Amino acid sequence: MRHRTTTTLWTGFALFLVLILGLAPSTARADSAVTLTNGATPVVVAQGGLLSQPYGLAFSPHGDLYVSNVTGNSVTKIVLTSGVLSTFASGFPGNMGLRGLAFDPSGNLYGSDFATETIEMISLQGVLSQYADYTTAGNRPMGLTYDQGNLYSAAWGNGAVYRVGSGVLVDTGSNFIEGLTHDVAGNLYLTNGSNGTVYKITAQGNKSVFATGIENPVGIAIDIQGNLYVSSLDTGVISKITSSGTVSTFASGFTHPAGLVVFDGNLFVADSGTNSIAKLPLQRASLSPSHVRATPGNHSATISWDPAPIDPRELFVPPVYTVDLIIHSFNGYWHGGPSCTTSSTTCTVSGLTNGQKYWVNVTETNASGSTEAFHATTVTPVSMAATTTTVATVTSTTAPTTTSTLPSPVHATKHQSSWLVYLAALLITALFLFIVYTRRSRR
Repeated sequence: MRHRTTTTLWTGFALFLVLILGLAPSTARADSAVTLTNGATPVVVAQGGLLSQPYGLAFSPHGDLYVSNVTGNSVTKIVLTSGVLSTFASGFPGNMGLRGLAFDPSGNLYGSDFATETIEMISLQGVLSQYADYTTAGNRPMGLTYDQGNLYSAAWGNGAVYRVGSGVLVDTGSNFIEGLTHDVAGNLYLTNGSNGTVYKITAQGNKSVFATGIENPVGIAIDIQGNLYVSSLDTGVISKITSSGTVSTFASGFTHPAGLVVFDGNLFVADSGTNSIAKLPLQRASLSPSHVRATPGNHSATISWDPAPIDPRELFVPPVYTVDLIIHSFNGYWHGGPSCTTSSTTCTVSGLTNGQKYWVNVTETNASGSTEAFHATTVTPVSMAATTTTVATVTSTTAPTTTSTLPSPVHATKHQSSWLVYLAALLITALFLFIVYTRRSRR
């Protein structure tokens, strides 16, 4: 009888142990092992649920993140301000999901269907239609990017880059090209997984090697300063390539990083190995008084500034700057004074009163229509006399601001604490079973 009781107790203990381990997280969160060389903290913005081998990433003109799921054969929409995930589209013809994603300014989403060798278009209302057919070319489309009225497609099967609707832009001469992005000047950059190369292609189709030595590069993205970020699917590393072609490690510790996209000063990574999307903060240059300069003139002032490296919100459309010169009084600000609007980083404001003190305010309106005051500067004195050559002195600045609110960071310590809870529960159960066993043995 005692032997049977012992067997029953240990059987129950084993079953409870299996239950505990079964409830434990089966995969590590993306930020539990990821490290950034700039010292920033990675943040997981979404994991699991509607994400199933996430691959391509793209931001809509409204600032929402869209993710293509390979095994889920769907596109997931993520509202970063609330953290809500929803299925935007599903059931694509190839039944293997889309790969590359790209938006046009009207909000239409384009996706490359690797299995059917087609480019699919999804309207704002979620209506699916075929946009381009490359079955005769056998190109196996992968990366997509949209720039200044043109959709570009990288062909994994034949190594070509297509200007969709106009034919081949350039033949790279090697297969297995995957990621594709563009800079503000219209140059294209693409990754070649077979030889570890990143190519640069001009708008005229001239090809050159931009960087080499990156193992199995897949995703690629670019920031406003011209730095490229490339994901290595096998090594779990995100490489950074400067505008001069220098390669270094930006992040490591991912499982299988695929698609990349830069948005509002952050690099977003689709990690297909952990079914998660991670946000990696990029370093921004800090503002100082030297970032805004005011040169007085006769009834005018020339204002110039160094823009903070805030990424355009979508499609790399250059931002528009508005400069307001405001008369300051103890009753507050007087708005409606002289101003100028420009897409460059300097302008001259006329119609000023000589000898009057002004405040200078520079605001940026980005591609999605959001206005941000990233320079709000007090300039004193501003003497508009024609004979003066005094350069205004900046007395205060404010750093770049953003209106986005993201979910709270999920750090590695939180994931480790969950294991401590399981361990504590396990020890308590073991102690309970031991006490029960001891009392029955004494009987």
